Amino acid sequence: MKLLAYTTQDGFETVTPLSAKSRNLAVIYSRHAPGCRLEMYVNRRGSNHFFAYKGERCSDGITEPESLTHTLCKTVLKELADEGLSTELKLTHKGRRWDYPVPVILTSGAFEYPIQANGHQYFIDTFCTFRQENISFLKSYACKWGGQIAFEFFHTSGLAANSPKCRDLERMGIPVIQVAAREGDFLYLDEDTLIGKTDQEAMEQIELHRQKIRNAFKKQIIGVLFNSPVSEAYEAAQELYGSLETALQRIKDLEQENQALVAGTELLSDKVKQLTLEQEHYLYRIGEMAQKTASEQASVQPAQEVPKPMGLWATLRRIFK
Repeated sequence: MKLLAYTTQDGFETVTPLSAKSRNLAVIYSRHAPGCRLEMYVNRRGSNHFFAYKGERCSDGITEPESLTHTLCKTVLKELADEGLSTELKLTHKGRRWDYPVPVILTSGAFEYPIQANGHQYFIDTFCTFRQENISFLKSYACKWGGQIAFEFFHTSGLAANSPKCRDLERMGIPVIQVAAREGDFLYLDEDTLIGKTDQEAMEQIELHRQKIRNAFKKQIIGVLFNSPVSEAYEAAQELYGSLETALQRIKDLEQENQALVAGTELLSDKVKQLTLEQEHYLYRIGEMAQKTASEQASVQPAQEVPKPMGLWATLRRIFK
């Protein structure tokens, strides 16, 4: 039972059967890619309204329209991106889950976004631009990925990392993140549960699921990163940062060498001061010892006898002796 359709062949405004009826829309369009949509109309079975194909459906080259889950996921993400959603990307790349989330602020969104790549035209489920805060731009994923992400929602059939679409988008510098919305996944809406509900009940359940998806994306977007292209600006920045880190390391090494030389010079200076003090001490001791020695020598030298005065006869006797 089809409960959501587009109002035009190329646009992305969606309507429910009751809203289409209240707006007197005689023709609405299936949830195929733009240009491939089939005309539909509002049908009724009992009290339930739903969309049905108009006339005979031509199936040549036309696959089944995307699921309601797929439509809700890509439209909700587009709406959130236009609102400036701040969230985290929790990614798995090449079979390994990244240890850290990638904080992003989505700045715009478009679903079923057409893009020409390598001579082919591709439609991206939800194409978003983004920025990052509190990180140097030249080191950010906003710089590395050119501020753009292609989100693909995996419901029944998904992409592969080596698919032409992923490879061509990678050559254009656009990363591809695939988000699972398969049966049993958190984002999945079982359309069979809508069967038998009144129109109001069905619309309320769809709206509740839409809010569930919004709340999930506001917290985090979990997906597989198929490619991680590197922009020219990011690559050039990494080379410059590498050269800068080498220069900073050399400066650090030179500073350490200089500190070692300064420390050695200070050690020698302290040694010279110590030796000078020791020299002064020894000279002082030598001076003291010299004074002491002189004093001691003076104290042990014999005193000279003073001649006694002699009388006249003694003097004569001494002369003529």
